[in-house]
Amino acid sequence: MQLKRLLLTTTSLCMLSLLPLPALAQDAALAAAYNAYVEASSGTDADAKAAAEAAFLAECQRVGAPSLDECIAMATGAAATEQPAPPAEEPAAPAEEPAPPAAEPAPPAAEPAPPAAEQPAPEQPAAEPAPAEQPAAEPAPAEQPSPASDPALIAAYQAYIAASSGTNDEATVAAEAAFLAECNRLGIQSLDECLALMGGAPAATPATPAQPGEAPATETPAAETPAADQSGQPLEVVPDQQTPDAPVAPVLDSAKDAMKAGAEAPPPAAPPAAETPPPASDADAQAAPPPPPAEIEAAVATKGEPIEQLPAPELPPTVKVVKESEDNRLIINIGVQINIFTPYQDRDRLGRDSDVTYEQLENGRVRQTVIRADGTRIITVWNRQGEVIRRVKVLPDGTRIILVFAADDDRDHDWRDPGDDLPPFYLPVPIADYVLYADNSDEGQIEQFLSEPPLEKFDRVYTVDEVKRSARIRDTVRRVEIGDLTFETGSAQLGRDQVGSLSKVAAAMKAILARNPGETFLIEGHTDAVGPDDANLILSDQRAETIANLLSEFYDIPPENLTTQGYGERYLKVQTDGEERANRRATVRRITSLVTPSAT
Repeated sequence: MQLKRLLLTTTSLCMLSLLPLPALAQDAALAAAYNAYVEASSGTDADAKAAAEAAFLAECQRVGAPSLDECIAMATGAAATEQPAPPAEEPAAPAEEPAPPAAEPAPPAAEPAPPAAEQPAPEQPAAEPAPAEQPAAEPAPAEQPSPASDPALIAAYQAYIAASSGTNDEATVAAEAAFLAECNRLGIQSLDECLALMGGAPAATPATPAQPGEAPATETPAAETPAADQSGQPLEVVPDQQTPDAPVAPVLDSAKDAMKAGAEAPPPAAPPAAETPPPASDADAQAAPPPPPAEIEAAVATKGEPIEQLPAPELPPTVKVVKESEDNRLIINIGVQINIFTPYQDRDRLGRDSDVTYEQLENGRVRQTVIRADGTRIITVWNRQGEVIRRVKVLPDGTRIILVFAADDDRDHDWRDPGDDLPPFYLPVPIADYVLYADNSDEGQIEQFLSEPPLEKFDRVYTVDEVKRSARIRDTVRRVEIGDLTFETGSAQLGRDQVGSLSKVAAAMKAILARNPGETFLIEGHTDAVGPDDANLILSDQRAETIANLLSEFYDIPPENLTTQGYGERYLKVQTDGEERANRRATVRRITSLVTPSAT
């Protein structure tokens, strides 16, 4: 499929580059998009190529060519032969009125004058001129939702962002020209004004974006929200999409949830500009005060009653258990969402090759104490629902490192999404500064990227499970995607030859942990949509756990610094029910500031 697509694209580009492009020359925005497409295709930046192609296709669709092939044919003259004879047939595609031949010429022929001359001829009655004038005013309703929701403008903006993050200056210039042409088409004459509407300029200059982690620092002054689709949310950028005809999903998981639920309530005409820039540090992101020393002491030293077997979790009445796997994973329904939950999660990973004891504490809580060979103790406290609420690492010299410390109150006892109390989240940075592909990055870039603070301030600490269940909360931290792992079909096991794919991520984690041993990394597992939902949830959860185990066993990442969650097919990057490599992935997020007061 990729070879076929490459041959088609190469052939098409050669054909197009040899022509004067008479059809394209009639439409400045289309011509600019085509030029940007040619420039991007001559480079090596896959993201820029994909974005430029999407922008060109959006322009093709705007002028009535629904596919790239058809647009190329039109540009090379194949479709031109059909146009001269019946000028009234061309407008028939966007038929919206009972008398399309008269009313419709306005959209495609708004620039050329001929259709205006043809309209009076077929429509003699006095009543008809009124509709004939109506199309002239129709461009205004088309722009009513705000220029920021125009698909062609969105595609051109994304192509501009992608090209600006590369090193091909010609592609950047062409993409900027295409974007400005789109702005002009919608009545916006200034590039700065159009950028402000769409959420800000691209990351820094084309020469510097080689280090994605640095981009947020340079972008801080222009921390505005990039708009991309009619909901105001940016779309995923998928460099190697296996199913190129399938649409991509929004980049934010909360936007994916809203789309799947059919939530089409439009946000403001343009995403709200951030009143303040994103937090500059973890301390700036988390406003919750450090836990009182007495609470830390209670978590570590309060005497409990020894137990041999963990009690069954007391799940909220709003949670329905659909299925239980053999390894204690629960498929549950919370409202309309299907999730996977493992009570007392991570206990086996933490206790491997160590002495382990359990104690029953008050309020239905359970404490696990893991004693390592060097005397280090890992103390974990779960609430009566089996969720981790405290985790403290006590070194042999008595030093206490707070890993997880959430309030033990009733806020999470109904498992209501805490993100429901927050306004919709809009991405205040370019996508390139939010998603990093590990296989295309080096260890230093991954370390710097994961070290960046959350993109929003919080006034409280969340439990680890609240973060796992809330796409809205997780969306505030950047993600590193590991897409080059190959699991056997239906298997959660990785061969030893695959372990090396984790080396750069592991090295970055080690460097971060050397600065702060209290970090927590969330490893997410994702599948494509082939197979039953529950099977995909279990498989993705097992695969995330496999990656965590490998990071600990092969790279010595302490297991207490890792937690895992499977999401199955819930957050597809590419919207297809078939096989799609981009949907089968693992994601790493650093969630420290969400689950621990930063002052600790």
